[in-house]
Amino acid sequence: NIYARINKEALFAARRELTDGEFSLWIFFASQSEKLTDYDFGPTIIEKELGIKRAKYTSAIDGLVKKGYLVPVERKGYYDFYEIPIDSDDDKYNYIAPDGEKFSF
Repeated sequence: NIYARINKEALFAARRELTDGEFSLWIFFASQSEKLTDYDFGPTIIEKELGIKRAKYTSAIDGLVKKGYLVPVERKGYYDFYEIPIDSDDDKYNYIAPDGEKFSF
């Protein structure tokens, strides 16, 4: 499907709060309709799809983690994505974003 369903309020908030690299990754993650696999996601794929170089990719991932949009999971290099950031004090397993979806990859 070439169209994405994205929460407009989350989209506008992300645009205000994120750097260009972070926002590019946010759009990439938010537009996914299925779970991403190892082959769908990584610096090489992101560079090909979005034109983001490895250093900017790494910085953007770190920024999304610090801002609560990506939450690392047990498996190294894997994250849960939230359209609306979660607070570090929130229990990530009980958090439900209004009209947002959670993706694991």
